[in-house]
Amino acid sequence: MSIKGTTMKQQKGFSIIEVLVVIVVLGLLGAAGWFVFNRMQSKDAATTSTSQQSSGDTDARAAAYVPWEFNGETWSARGDAPACPEPYTVASPMDAKKASAVLYPGQVRGGDFKPHGGLGTDGVNNIQVSAVTDAYLVRGSRYIEAGTVQYMFDFIDPCGFMYRLDHLAELSDEFKKYADQLPPAKQDDSRTTKYENNPLIKKGTVIATQVGYTANKNSFFDFGLYDLRKPNEASKTDIYQTDNLRIQDKEMSFFAVCWLDYIAGEDQAILKALPARGIEGKTNDYCK
Repeated sequence: MSIKGTTMKQQKGFSIIEVLVVIVVLGLLGAAGWFVFNRMQSKDAATTSTSQQSSGDTDARAAAYVPWEFNGETWSARGDAPACPEPYTVASPMDAKKASAVLYPGQVRGGDFKPHGGLGTDGVNNIQVSAVTDAYLVRGSRYIEAGTVQYMFDFIDPCGFMYRLDHLAELSDEFKKYADQLPPAKQDDSRTTKYENNPLIKKGTVIATQVGYTANKNSFFDFGLYDLRKPNEASKTDIYQTDNLRIQDKEMSFFAVCWLDYIAGEDQAILKALPARGIEGKTNDYCK
């Protein structure tokens, strides 16, 4: 009997130990599972965070300002310039149906070579001028000409296009603030000033509400478009190697393009159908 009782005690003892072992093993398995699950969750969260950060960085780069500088011969980007869309197009700077004539780019006018063109508005100075594409404001000028304060602005698309608007007479509230950062207007002194901060001006932003010389009702404004990535075809011709009028403004004249060819949609046909403004007619270096 004593042997039987001892055996029963031993069997009972082993049963308790086995239960404890099972509990410990289950606990360890649970802890290991929790640890692995936590690691996977952390890894997923880190991957998601990295992915979101990468996506955010890409968006930031796409919207970032990339300075372009002219070294006397060529323009180059100081940074990684994004690729330009192909074909590159811009909006008309004004309601095309309200324009009365086209000033062609690449002409000698008033004794100076003018890489830019422009639009006439048939005696109407109250014309709204808007940004033609998303671009950064880089330079500006205010000066007095024909008894009227005039404003000029240069904008650069980081991909490598620049556009210029000049002979703006009355600015929008937003652009009045930018004009206030420029030196005081002087007679016939249209030298530009670089902006320290370069705000992004979105396509369609109203820049001016009046154009031209309001004092004598001469209604027009200048518009120029420049592909900074490479010199234009005209710059390879003989006259661009010998004519000082064209050479002295190389940063503009060697890179100007026929902006009419870049106008998007039906506005291009509307503007190309207009008569030329000025005695120079349609004779020019850039538009074929």
